[in-house]
Amino acid sequence: MAQEYQHLRNIKRKSKNPDAFIDPFMASITFCQGNRGSGKSSVDELIAEEHFKMGHTVIDLHSAGNYESLYWCIKHDCRKFWDKWRAEQEKLPDNMIKQDEPLHCDCDTRYKIILVVPDYVEFDESALDEFNGRFYSKSEWSDLGHIDYGKLVTKSTGEKVRELPVRSDYVEWIKVRKLTIPNKGYKNRDQFVSELTNIMLMGQREKRIVVLNPIFYKDIPHKLVTLEKILREIPAIVQTNFKAMTPRTVAELRGVDEPVPFGKWTPQEENRHRVTILMREFGSLVSSQLTEERNQVIVKKAIFALVKVLRHFHLSLVGDFQRANDIYSGVREQRDYFVWKCSNIDIVSEDYQWLRTDIKLRRDEIIEKGLPAQAYALFPNIEDLKPNQMYVLYPQKNELGNRYKLFTVKMPSFHHHQADDDFEVETGIIKETVNRKGTWRHIIKTKEGEMVESERDRLNEDKKVREANMTKVFDIANALMHPSDPTKKKMKALEVFSHLGDLGIRPDGWTMSAFRKWLQRERNKRGL
Repeated sequence: MAQEYQHLRNIKRKSKNPDAFIDPFMASITFCQGNRGSGKSSVDELIAEEHFKMGHTVIDLHSAGNYESLYWCIKHDCRKFWDKWRAEQEKLPDNMIKQDEPLHCDCDTRYKIILVVPDYVEFDESALDEFNGRFYSKSEWSDLGHIDYGKLVTKSTGEKVRELPVRSDYVEWIKVRKLTIPNKGYKNRDQFVSELTNIMLMGQREKRIVVLNPIFYKDIPHKLVTLEKILREIPAIVQTNFKAMTPRTVAELRGVDEPVPFGKWTPQEENRHRVTILMREFGSLVSSQLTEERNQVIVKKAIFALVKVLRHFHLSLVGDFQRANDIYSGVREQRDYFVWKCSNIDIVSEDYQWLRTDIKLRRDEIIEKGLPAQAYALFPNIEDLKPNQMYVLYPQKNELGNRYKLFTVKMPSFHHHQADDDFEVETGIIKETVNRKGTWRHIIKTKEGEMVESERDRLNEDKKVREANMTKVFDIANALMHPSDPTKKKMKALEVFSHLGDLGIRPDGWTMSAFRKWLQRERNKRGL
């Protein structure tokens, strides 16, 4: 059995379509370029969805801060609407002009997600329960033949609440898990890695998409440092915890006694150890031109380190950007597949001008045969691609040189976020602000009154910074009033107080009297 398993495992599964650009049975990097609004993110989602359906654990790691990445769990039955619309168009008489079918969402399903948020985010459970459809409504409960709607229970605090009946078909579409913000010096690394590992394993075990979104972070540095550490830690987490299946572990997963030969595994069992990272707005993280703050630089370095090794860890990466030239070349050149959506001439970099030239040459060859309509249908310019079209540039070359192909692309089967969609309106999961009551919020203390760990870390770091600043103030003040060089003039306290103000390091709100008292206390502490 073991010998058969080893032999069969070395035979690479062949794709039914030799032109396929989605291969879930191997690690790959796919980048997508196109104009704003050209449909890049829907291609990202389509690839990630196919990987997920074939057994990968998918981590939707970066996107716009508008809940875009949470739409995996949304279904509006758009496919049903467009099927009906299409049927109605077909019934129109021949003398009526039929409308062209636009590119549209085609959703008919949804997926469970793990929403990963910082430890300082608090959700109202009632909002999550409402979205997840956890409880029967009063009328539904009555229709099932029940008289009483829930029962009164007394909590430990003495408060009486009504326990609502849980639906028999309840699905927890959104499950929230918290991830601690890495602190200064990354002293909480063990905790961070443990939490991230448990989240990823839960995604694998419960077949959930792991989702992060910038909207849940208090500030950009928190988002970036968390992103950087995730990118750094994922390879080791996968290597340690996401092991390729064996006949014995497949049997354990199925709950049977006999080892399952490799040839009888499902695609999901073959790919159970694989992980796909989806990064919308990828270009904003690896820009080659913009002046960046430190945290942006460390994210770029983490991505650069990851793309060089991810194939060794069964990791795939999917990302998009508007212009290839804006992407750090050390990252861009690591790609396997390059997807071209509609791209204006001015965003096609010199590296890919050969593609535009080759498309024109092939089109001209067909035009010379007297088939202009067919020529433009088979080889449209990159800037003329329709919303549902794209060119795919393959990693392999053929006898004619670089290999590419035109595709008509479909939409993912969950609801694709569109410009007019509003997640808060659709779900009732609403960010709380100063002027608006919401169902999730940033907190400093938990309901139990305990300080949130990341907030405690921040206060400790602020305290250290203040102490360091005050030490600096004392050293300057003491040196000016008691110079070690006897030839230098001793400054009076009032002069020093004024000088500290000129330097911009005198604490706000200090009076001359408070300065004198503080200075004397500090000298006493130091035995001066």
